[in-house]
Amino acid sequence: MSLKEHVPHGWMVLFKFGAPEHLEQFRKTGLLFMRSSTYFSDLERSTVADTVRADKFEGSDLIFHPKEHSITFNWQHGINFTIPSDDIAEHTSLSLNRRDCNVYCMYAVTKPHPVDDQNFAFGTSFVLVLNTFEFLRRFVSTSMMLGLQEQHDLVEYYELDKYSGETGPFRKRISAHCSPRYCP
Repeated sequence: MSLKEHVPHGWMVLFKFGAPEHLEQFRKTGLLFMRSSTYFSDLERSTVADTVRADKFEGSDLIFHPKEHSITFNWQHGINFTIPSDDIAEHTSLSLNRRDCNVYCMYAVTKPHPVDDQNFAFGTSFVLVLNTFEFLRRFVSTSMMLGLQEQHDLVEYYELDKYSGETGPFRKRISAHCSPRYCP
């Protein structure tokens, strides 16, 4: 299914919020400044407070709600040990050999509504991409020309306290500082 089929009315406007110097490079030369998915999960453990970008589940494939799943360890010689769900304090995440990827996120507007002010926590400025599908065509074309793999899609959000299941680059937890975004 193409991205156009995912968005109502077949249109989407993208915003990139950030520091003026980074956005100026994007606007003038098309430079997309990306960080690795590991960078965002490492921010959770960092002494630098960046609650806007930190995501301890970045790079994971699955999460399990602590009250819905027990954890069983199968040791050698038939020794098994199970931690009951009542004894698990927080979500358990699994990464199944997913390779680190570079991430570039944007705020997507797919229907007329105001942009969430919380996006300015990413920076004091923004660039508006009006011709989204031409931007994506160029992104895909340049990626192919450089021999890079690319994926782009809308991000699906889940409530952490109510969710167990798949995660990945296009499925993120909703939090107080989080607004819907688009990641090419």
